[in-house]
Amino acid sequence: MEDFSALKELQQFKNLEYLAKQVVEGFVTGLHKSPFHGFSVEFAEHKSYNPGDSIKNIDWKLYGKTEKLYTKRYEEETNLRCHIVLDISSSMYYPAAKENKIRFATLSAAALIILLKKQRDAFALTMFDNEIQFSSDAKSTSTHQKNLFFELEKALGEAPIQAKTALPAVLSSLADRIPKRSLVIILSDFFQKNENHEQLFAALQHLKYNQNEVVLFHIMDEKTELDLNFNTQQIEFVDIENGDVLKLNTNSIQQQYQESIKLYLTELQAKCYQYKIDFEKKSLAMMKSKIGLLVADDHDVELIQNLEENLELVETDMTIFFRKLSDFTNKKEGFQFIKEAFYSPSEISKEVKNKWNLWFDKYSDRLNKEGISSKKRNASMDAINPKYILRNYMSQMAIEEAEKGNYSLIEELYQLIKRPYDEQSGQEKWFAKRPEWARNKVGCSMLSCSS
Repeated sequence: MEDFSALKELQQFKNLEYLAKQVVEGFVTGLHKSPFHGFSVEFAEHKSYNPGDSIKNIDWKLYGKTEKLYTKRYEEETNLRCHIVLDISSSMYYPAAKENKIRFATLSAAALIILLKKQRDAFALTMFDNEIQFSSDAKSTSTHQKNLFFELEKALGEAPIQAKTALPAVLSSLADRIPKRSLVIILSDFFQKNENHEQLFAALQHLKYNQNEVVLFHIMDEKTELDLNFNTQQIEFVDIENGDVLKLNTNSIQQQYQESIKLYLTELQAKCYQYKIDFEKKSLAMMKSKIGLLVADDHDVELIQNLEENLELVETDMTIFFRKLSDFTNKKEGFQFIKEAFYSPSEISKEVKNKWNLWFDKYSDRLNKEGISSKKRNASMDAINPKYILRNYMSQMAIEEAEKGNYSLIEELYQLIKRPYDEQSGQEKWFAKRPEWARNKVGCSMLSCSS
């Protein structure tokens, strides 16, 4: 029998990269601004100046000596070094196989990598439990990106057996290795022994002392881990990091638990404020707002999970998808309503269409709970889902025209992206999927071009 493990691995890799790419290109692109500039540029060599080369890199001192124009070449040109630190301890694999914290964290890391790659920033990945299991240097190459996606895919496998968390020790070790003035993004549930809290704060302070920008993403299951809200009173808790078993009546300790977790989070947030560290708590807020949901509902996690699964099945233009979704009012339309956002709608199977129609049925029922008019929902969704984004093929077209001496397209695109959320008369041609010619053209390929 043939070994299909490699094929399966490759398929999973593509799914993760594709989904992360959609997150970036449908929502995040354009929001990132590098906090540092030019610190990682290292001189490599001189080369003769050619017409079209940037004049900012001309070595004028060398010109004064030789009366010839040379430009400086650099080893790696990047605005930013970003180190993504991912917790892969056993507690991150809670609660369910398809809705656990590691899945969210891994997708977040993948989306960040794609965003950084698009911004030509350097990125590194460290994965840890009680010790560092994987760590890379910061690079900005496509090969490096693929290697990191491979490592992220491995993290989505089976949960490690009783893998404990040693976040303070890991961060202290990284603080000595990470170059100064880097961006450090930590994705973790921050579950650890109480006595380690001060060690954690000391490690965070160490990172800040080295002039790093630090961002914490606190990933928790809000219903059970934050609120201790279970469907039953008597429940047996198993510590998946050490195997300890504890039987409890959740009603009797719920208030005390909530107060304790609130105290810990308050302390953590206070320390972050003190050290000028960005603290972000994982929630459904982003995706809920993108699909027009404001009020709380216990089934929102499942609804969004089903949406993500459907998007993995079809090559979709995410900008068009979310923008069109704001106009949705009739659940009978279902698949037909967003068909325009799909690249090959005629090739989509009946089974996939049925999944989309089922999702729209649930989505329509969910919208009825919001209690706001379609007009207000449309306005709120359009305010956070851009209609126009700068896609690679658009940039390529502008570059080609500029090389001919025509800069009008550059100006047109510049004016377009100044108001990405607005309806702009005469600009509908840019609210469109990537054209067929851009699929294989250098600089506009599927993996590098906005959908």
